[in-house]
Amino acid sequence: MPDVRLTARPGPGPPFVVPAGWKAQVAQLTPCPCPRKEMVVPHRACTHCGLYKGRQVVDQP
Repeated sequence: MPDVRLTARPGPGPPFVVPAGWKAQVAQLTPCPCPRKEMVVPHRACTHCGLYKGRQVVDQP
């Protein structure tokens, strides 16, 4: 049997299986290429300026 543990589930029904080695991770942030260097999640457009890989992909209001 794999290394798993059973976790109680709220309400009726069987418990669900959670892998024992699983751990949540904090998202890594990278600086935006704009002059503000705002920290953004990788592979996402900057929420401040709309840049992605140095080009404008989102129109800002």
